[in-house]
Amino acid sequence: EGNERADKVARQGAAEYFDEPDPVLGIAKCSVSTALWQLVVEEHSSHWVTIPRQRFGRGMMAEPCRRKSLAALELQRRKMRLLLGMVTGQGGFRKQLNRIRAYTGHPSSRLCDEEDETASSSALLSKQDDSESSGA
Repeated sequence: EGNERADKVARQGAAEYFDEPDPVLGIAKCSVSTALWQLVVEEHSSHWVTIPRQRFGRGMMAEPCRRKSLAALELQRRKMRLLLGMVTGQGGFRKQLNRIRAYTGHPSSRLCDEEDETASSSALLSKQDDSESSGA
């Protein structure tokens, strides 16, 4: 009896006219994907420019960059932490730690020992070291 019922339902389904699956959208999937991606990039860029209290981060990275973002995601945890500290200005830099009384020594830089250690001074010194080591 179960097979007979299944056969009957199958015959009824086969007898009906098949048009096409609904809904139909006459736009290529890649066009939709591209438009969505462009919208996300535009919104992200707009948000990056208008976000409050990120002056230092915007100075370090003027606009979002997919290539740099993907490269950053491949970093080891220690290097990622250092990078985020540099971009946000919220790393374990002596001047900041001294300000919140988490470090009691002198806030001079561990790299040059001439000025207070901040994210911007550390970034400039490390950039200078890189250019000297590459022969530029």
